[in-house]
Parts: sequence; C-alpha cells; structure tokens
Amino acid sequence: MLEYRQFQWKRYHCVAIPTLRRTLIFSQLSWKVRRGQMILILGNNGAGKSTLLRAAAGILEPVEGEIIYHLRQQKGVLEGLPIKPMLVSDKTSFFYRELTVRWNMRIWAILNCLSEKIACANIRYITDMFDLHNIQDRTVMSLSSGQYQRFSVAIKLLTQPDLLLLDEPWRSIDDKTCEILMGRIYEYIRSDDNRSMIMASPSSDYIKRYNALFFDQVVEIKNGDIIL
Repeated sequence: MLEYRQFQWKRYHCVAIPTLRRTLIFSQLSWKVRRGQMILILGNNGAGKSTLLRAAAGILEPVEGEIIYHLRQQKGVLEGLPIKPMLVSDKTSFFYRELTVRWNMRIWAILNCLSEKIACANIRYITDMFDLHNIQDRTVMSLSSGQYQRFSVAIKLLTQPDLLLLDEPWRSIDDKTCEILMGRIYEYIRSDDNRSMIMASPSSDYIKRYNALFFDQVVEIKNGDIIL
C-alpha cells in the first residue's frame, strides 16, 4: 500500500531574521503500511504524527528518502493505478461556510473532477453512511461540533480514497460520537481490500480503550522512530 523508505524530515524554526534553526524530526525512517490495515499512530505534540500523514498525502516532500505508493490490486492482479490518499485535517479542510452541506458536497465533487453520475452516486452513499440527511440543507456554519466533524470526514470520502489519513479528527466531540464515526469509517475501509487507514492521535484513555475494536496495529512515535 504505502512505504516510507529512508524518510527524513526537518522542522525549521525562525530564531532571528534571517536565521533559521533546523530540528531533525525523522532520520532514515523506514516503515510499511499494508493493504487493508487500520493503523493508529500515537505520540506527544510535536513528535511528527502530522508530518507523516502530510507526507503520505503528498503535501510535504521528504528532505531525504522517498515515499512509495503501491498499485491497486483486483483479485490479486495489479491494476496499474496508484492508490489515492486523502488527508482529513483541520489544517487542510476548507469549506464554504455560508453554503449548505449539500452544496459543499457538490462543489467538492466538481473540484475533484467527478462525473455527474459518479458524484450523485457517491453523495448518496456518504449521505446514507454518515446519516447526513437531517443536516444536508443546513449551512456549514450552523453545524454543531459533532455534526461538523461528521460532515468533514464524510465529504473527504466522496472521491472514494484508498488511503484515508486522519489527523486528530475527534477534537471537541464526545466519546459516543467518536465511536459512531469510527464505526462508519471501519465499514468504509473494510468494504474494499485496497483500502487502508492511518489515524494520528495523542494518547488518551478513550483511544486506548477502543483501539482493539477498530485498529489492526497501534504504533507510537518516539525520538523520530516508529515503535511497534
């Protein structure tokens, strides 16, 4: 599915103009994500969780090394198409807050070059899966925190991504809503053998309590390395 090979990343800090200080976050990191896996990445703030996800999404280029995307498989045969990653993060989510949920989904479909037929089918699919019927005609700015999180995850599935990257997606929502959303995502990932998910989260009692239900593997970032 995805492979970090000798991955290296440095964070730059402005100390004094025009002086920059570099902090090495990852050095020679090698790690593989297999098809069908649901992986939880734990780590303290600044450990590099978001960096790994943003690099996998193609937003960040490694200082050294490379990220390899494997091809999709259909009944054991390579299709020749690379996997499609999608990042769900507060830092990368942009919506038209004055427009309705329905219109935002239509615009997202157009921006991702989906045909009218596929767009309509996918919108019906995620509307049913995430139970958006009662909010689809409300403006984004009027949604509660829980409704907004449900919508922000659902809309990213319009393009049917193979690799779902969730960067601390459950901020400001209660445990019950979190569990419901994880159940919907679990259903989506398990519906296709080519799909995988990586979720980054700080350590918490809730995450530790439910990781056995949803995740195949839990890893932790410490000192620039993946601890299995």
